[in-house]
Amino acid sequence: MKNSLFRIFYFITLNILFLSNLYSQKLDSPLNGIWAGNLPLPEENQILMFLNIKNSEFLLSVPAQEVEKMKMDKKEISNNEFELSIFDILMKCKYQDNSIYVNYEQNNFSESFVLTKISDDSDNIVREQGKREKDINVQLFNIENDKFKIEAEHININKNSPTFIILEGTNITDNQNTYNQGFYGHNLSLAISNYLAKNRFNTIRIINVENKKTMPYSIHQKIQHYKMLVDYFKEKNKGNYILLGHSEGGIVADLLADDSRLLGKVILSAPVESITNSILFQTNNRLQFADFPQDYKSTLANMNTDFFNQVKLLDLSKSPELLSKELKENFKDYKYYNVSEHNYNIIMEEYSNMLQSPFYISCFKTDLELKEVLIKKPTLFIYGDKDYLVNSKTNIEYLKSLNSPKISVKEFNSMSHSLQRCEDCTLDEAFFLQETINAEVLKYIIDWVKNIK
Repeated sequence: MKNSLFRIFYFITLNILFLSNLYSQKLDSPLNGIWAGNLPLPEENQILMFLNIKNSEFLLSVPAQEVEKMKMDKKEISNNEFELSIFDILMKCKYQDNSIYVNYEQNNFSESFVLTKISDDSDNIVREQGKREKDINVQLFNIENDKFKIEAEHININKNSPTFIILEGTNITDNQNTYNQGFYGHNLSLAISNYLAKNRFNTIRIINVENKKTMPYSIHQKIQHYKMLVDYFKEKNKGNYILLGHSEGGIVADLLADDSRLLGKVILSAPVESITNSILFQTNNRLQFADFPQDYKSTLANMNTDFFNQVKLLDLSKSPELLSKELKENFKDYKYYNVSEHNYNIIMEEYSNMLQSPFYISCFKTDLELKEVLIKKPTLFIYGDKDYLVNSKTNIEYLKSLNSPKISVKEFNSMSHSLQRCEDCTLDEAFFLQETINAEVLKYIIDWVKNIK
């Protein structure tokens, strides 16, 4: 885990580490089950532990999207105490009063947190809606060209119904796009697929992408993936289809060209007014919970706002190095932000790296394209009013300003970015929510599709 001051300005990622053969107790051990808690670092990472006594599995999940198999060393201290270690991380665990108390140590850093059991069934890694029913006929197929090899699933339930092409949201690193096989986006798209199949609709969704050539991640790369999927559908299947995209997948749905076989689009929790404004929105949300003094958080929020405003004035056709140079020349000095020159230089270096990042350059350029999008097909935009990653109010105002008869907008109360019913409605709370996506939202989508004209 990086302790970089500026890490909170990067997209929140989900990192799932599969760890095995680590702990053994009696079959009736109270440790058996799923445990969750928050690691109180500036990055506010969540911890999940899956303790399965039957086959001695232990899974530690810290939000990310890349999946790696690793082995963690375990040392038993007593019946209720044990230590887990990997790399430079040491976790001292003690079971007491139906909780697991953990002291987390990494180099000179030390913090304590508590794990609470959220399920007695350690096999139930995905939420209920994410479970695949046995009677759903799933066909896997591959599409490939010289750049990508795509694995997708196709559920063909009813030849008289349109097919939903599900575009998944994702969190990514700067140099690769990893499709979500973990607790969030993968389960959400799976739950949507299950619900649609139960209602006699066909579905296609990408479950894996192999990059044959090394290339930096961009939204346009993902658009290429889905263009291949749409082309495959039009070539192999008769009938019409509907694009359904969540979060970044919604942006892709917005940018994919309309054609005669497209009935309409459903876009969930996607920034359409501006991707960069959404990054600013979620950054400032995360800053509220960061373990910094309030005046320092205000300074960072002001600098971050100025950064994105400054980027909007730059000519993005220039090289990243030149853009970075212009940014430093035009940015306000450290005295304006009431920080030391040393800290100002550190933060400016972070900004420079962001501006040269293929991912951020892709976001900035995509914003320009979103402004040119003409919505020609019936399109439903759905938001949760408690979305912590996308400003629902700003995006809804923008959509209404377009005054298009093709646009329908629905905002659900007390719902998160993943359209789950929530109370605190923060990213941290998402681990404890029992639903993958709210059933009311799914029903609303079906009802809207049935009334497409």
